[in-house]
Amino acid sequence: MSEPQELRYQADLVVTDLAGRHARRWSRRHDVAVACGETSRSWVDLDDRVRRLAGGLVARGVGAGDVVAVFAKNRVEFFEIVLATATIGAVAAPQSFRSSVHELEHGLAATGARVLIAESTGDLAERTRQIVKRHANLMFIDLGERGAGEYEAIVRSGDPDGVHPGPGELDAFWLGLTGGTTGLPKVVRVPHRVIVQMWLYMVIEFDTRPSDSMLVAGPLHHGLGFGFALQQLYVGGRVVVLPEFDARGVLEAIASEGITVLPAAPTMLALMLDAWDDEPVDIDSLRVVISAGSSLPAVTKRRLAAAVPDVALYEHYGATEAGFFTVLAPEDQFRKERSCGAAFFGSRIRVLRDDGTTADPGEVGHIAKQGLVQGGGYAGNPDATAKMWCGDWSTVGDLGYVDEEGYLFLVDRADDTIVSGGVNIFPAEIEAAIGELEGVSEVGVIGVPDDRWGQIVQAFVVRRTGAGDVTEQAVIDACLARLAPYKRPRLVTFVEELPKSAAGKVLRRELRRAGADR
Repeated sequence: MSEPQELRYQADLVVTDLAGRHARRWSRRHDVAVACGETSRSWVDLDDRVRRLAGGLVARGVGAGDVVAVFAKNRVEFFEIVLATATIGAVAAPQSFRSSVHELEHGLAATGARVLIAESTGDLAERTRQIVKRHANLMFIDLGERGAGEYEAIVRSGDPDGVHPGPGELDAFWLGLTGGTTGLPKVVRVPHRVIVQMWLYMVIEFDTRPSDSMLVAGPLHHGLGFGFALQQLYVGGRVVVLPEFDARGVLEAIASEGITVLPAAPTMLALMLDAWDDEPVDIDSLRVVISAGSSLPAVTKRRLAAAVPDVALYEHYGATEAGFFTVLAPEDQFRKERSCGAAFFGSRIRVLRDDGTTADPGEVGHIAKQGLVQGGGYAGNPDATAKMWCGDWSTVGDLGYVDEEGYLFLVDRADDTIVSGGVNIFPAEIEAAIGELEGVSEVGVIGVPDDRWGQIVQAFVVRRTGAGDVTEQAVIDACLARLAPYKRPRLVTFVEELPKSAAGKVLRRELRRAGADR
C-alpha cells in the first residue's frame, strides 16, 4: 500500500468572506442583507464596504491579532466592522453602549483593544470623549453621522481588492464580555472555527433558513443579538435591526417587514405582548421565536401562543464562555413547561455533585456540559478558567437537576442560593411562582440578612401596566400555592424596574444593596 499523500481540504472554518459568498450568488446579490432604521445594505453593497473597510484599516496599520473595540448603538456599520476585522485577522471586541466610563475602561483594558471605533455624537459622545482623552494610545476612529465622518472616509479610500493573509480557524474572531452578574465582566476568546461550527449547529436546532427575515430588537453588542444576527447572515437570510428596543416598534417591524424569526429576552417578549394587548397587529408572519437570557415564564409562553398560535417557540440556556447547553423545542414547551430543555446538538449534559460524581435525576447539583464549548475559559484569568472545568466537563456556576428523560431544570446560580434557617432556597423557583401572576411583569428575589434565620427571602416585583393591582398578599399566596411555606417572601417590595446588566440579566448584587438599605 502506498504512503498516504497529504490532503488539501481548503476549507478552514473562518468567518471571512461571509458577505462575499452571498454577493456572488446572482439570484440574491441585490437583496437586502441588513437594515437598521433608514439605512440598508444589499449583499453587494455589504461585501464592497467590508472589503474597503478592511483595506482602509490595513492602510492605517491595523493587522492580524489587533483588537478592534466597537462602542456604538445599533447601526449597520456594526456588521461592516465585525466582518472587516475578521477579513484581516483582527479581532472584534464589542462594548456595551450602556457602559459607564469605568466599565468601558475595564472592557478596553481587559480585551487589550488597540483600536476604538465609536460614536462621538448623541448620548455616547461624552463617554467617548473621556475615553479618547484618557487613552491617547488608542487608535480612535469616529463613526460620525451617517454617510460622513472619519469612518466613511476610511471606507471610501480603502482598497477593495487588497489581499490579506486572514485568520486561521483557531485564531480569535470575537472577544466577548460575560454578563457581569457577579462583578465586572470577564473576557471570553471565541475562535473562528467555534463560532462557525456553532452557527451550523444553530441551523439544525432552530431551523433558520436563507428565506428568513430576522428582527434583532436588542443590542448588537450582546451575545443574543450578535450571535443570532451574524448566524442569520451566514445562512443568507435578511437581518432587520431596531436602532433601540421599543415594544410597539417590534410589533410594527414584524408586521411591515414580514419578520419570520425573532430572538429576544423574556422581558422583551413580555413588553411586546403588553403592547399587543393594548393594540393588536398582524404578527402572523412570525415562524420562530427564540427566547434566551433567563427563564421564560409560563404565563408569557401562553400569551405568545394566544397572539401567534402557529409560532414555533424555542427556549435555550447557555453562557458566553461555554456556548449552548440546552434547547427546549416547540413540542416540549408545555410538556416540560419549567425546563430549559435537552442537550443542545453535539453536547452532553450532566449534573455534578460537589465531589464531581454524577447526581441522580431530581438531585440538585452543578450543571456541566461536554461538547462544543464557545470560549473554553476566560482570557487572562487562569483562576476563573480553572473553576470552569471539572475534568472534561465545563460549568459556569449554575445549579439545576435533570429529570428521568434528561431534561434540564435550572435552579439558580450557586452564588445566589439563599440559606435560611440552615436550608437552601433557590431564588429562581420563587421568581417562577411569582411570575405566574398575570399582573407581574418582572421579579427578582434575593436573601437579606436576618438575626434569627440568617437570611430571609425578599422579592422585588415590577407590576405589569394595565393588568390591575398586584398586592403583597397576592405575591405571598402565589408562592404558598406552589412552594413550601418557608420559601415564601417575608419582604415584598414593588419597584418600577429591576437593575440589569448590559446583557439584560437581573443584577442581584444591586438588589442585595437595596435590601441591605431597607
